[in-house]
Amino acid sequence: MPEQAAYDVKHYDLNLRVYPGEQTIKGVLTVRALIVKPIDKFVLDLDSPFTVEAVELLTNGVKTPLKFERRAAKIWIDLPVRVEAGKTIEVRVAYDGKPRVAPRPPW
Repeated sequence: MPEQAAYDVKHYDLNLRVYPGEQTIKGVLTVRALIVKPIDKFVLDLDSPFTVEAVELLTNGVKTPLKFERRAAKIWIDLPVRVEAGKTIEVRVAYDGKPRVAPRPPW
């Protein structure tokens, strides 16, 4: 997908809370990515059973809320400005939900 080929992920930080009794998780993903082609949308995969609570751009410790749209198993995040190649951005996604059960574990 061209939107996802426009950046090179340099770091993922995943913070999860697992609730075995409810079979749910609550997570915060922070992605640091080098932009390789100019973009105004940042697209990430997130399985459809999960609900996105918030999406933020992190700039020098400042969190800016971002608008986003769910399309199937992807999050289309609107960046506040077009980001040119060579820049690095950091995006934070908070989400929760009940993961799918594997039909034939362990995959």
